[in-house]
Amino acid sequence: MAEESVVNRYDRQERIQGWSQEKLTSSRIAVIGSDIMANYAALSAAALGFGGISILGQGVITRELLAQHSDDGRTPDFSEGFLYFDAHPGNYKAEAIAEFCVKLNPYIAMRGLNINVSRPGNEILIGDPEVIIDVTNDPFSKALVLEYGSKHRIPVVSAAADAYGGCIGVYQPGQRRPDRQKLLENLVFAEFQHQAQGPTPSQVMSALAVDEARKIVMPLRNEQVLQDLVIYTLQSDGRFNRDMGSELPQNEHYSERHVMMVGAGALGNFAGLSFVLNGLRHLKIADYDTVEDTNLNRQVLFYDAVGQNKAHALAKKLQQINPRVDITASRVKIDPSHERTFREGGMDMIIDTVDNNKTRALLNYFSLKYQIPFISGGTRYDSGQVTISVPRKTACLNCQADIDNL
Repeated sequence: MAEESVVNRYDRQERIQGWSQEKLTSSRIAVIGSDIMANYAALSAAALGFGGISILGQGVITRELLAQHSDDGRTPDFSEGFLYFDAHPGNYKAEAIAEFCVKLNPYIAMRGLNINVSRPGNEILIGDPEVIIDVTNDPFSKALVLEYGSKHRIPVVSAAADAYGGCIGVYQPGQRRPDRQKLLENLVFAEFQHQAQGPTPSQVMSALAVDEARKIVMPLRNEQVLQDLVIYTLQSDGRFNRDMGSELPQNEHYSERHVMMVGAGALGNFAGLSFVLNGLRHLKIADYDTVEDTNLNRQVLFYDAVGQNKAHALAKKLQQINPRVDITASRVKIDPSHERTFREGGMDMIIDTVDNNKTRALLNYFSLKYQIPFISGGTRYDSGQVTISVPRKTACLNCQADIDNL
């Protein structure tokens, strides 16, 4: 590939004031783990452009694990990961993750090591990265990694997750703090031992973990690395706190829902992943746009789809990950002529992951007219927002965000 392609890949993030891609590409990190949270962390770190990434985790890809990527009628369990659809039985999970990430970003150095870091002596294979990210649910692994980081003065980002929540914290050896020992004890997250990692908490916590690593390697103005633990739970209406509050009920019929997602870009990639990993059965994707080089640092499933329509390219990858999902892709710009789609589509929800308010305003109109719940999402480089509208139960998007005027 020409040098111009390398520049294009990181173009959007290099426009951020204070961003130094050179600091990232010259840095090395180690990701400890091989389950779904390690999949997500490696994926995000590779897309962002960390120059060297080591995946240290144990596990062999079995026929049963590969069956997640075939429509065999069974309910899939992606707690061990989802990047294995191109792998073969007998491959090591850590190596398969590394091989996938090289496809995603061929300009980084990746290695996958099939080792159990919780076995004393194996931690020496971590080497001397700038940051270690431990995303296992193994307190013994975390204890050894924290000890190794302390001894070699390497910051450690520790995260864990189960089906309904997760925790994350950062240990920086050079930082003096009176609660150092208490922090180290908390960062092993013993309460998550033997728990299967859930798709949604893993996506959230791994994203935070990679960004904390980015802050350590390349901080932007006024940024601070986490000083305390961050807690996330699906079972609280507060999400980022320990208050279980109303203990939100888990929807056991999620697999039968029909979702219309408008937008297949950065948010659409990760929202689509979350849908298929959580077992949604019916998904419609609409996007008129075409994949470009500058999309590749954040639209992680388009690594081999430059020049293709985004909706169709995303549908193809999501189908490979979970063939049980009925996915329909349309290369369209949603406008008033598509009203029939919403009137007769039998949708349970509309998801907006677009980047323009005209489309959001139109989707809000269709949501109100046909009484379809509507979730609208948007991001900037340093923040994001989600607005939820349930007709007859909440204010609409226009009432909440003045979208018609915008």
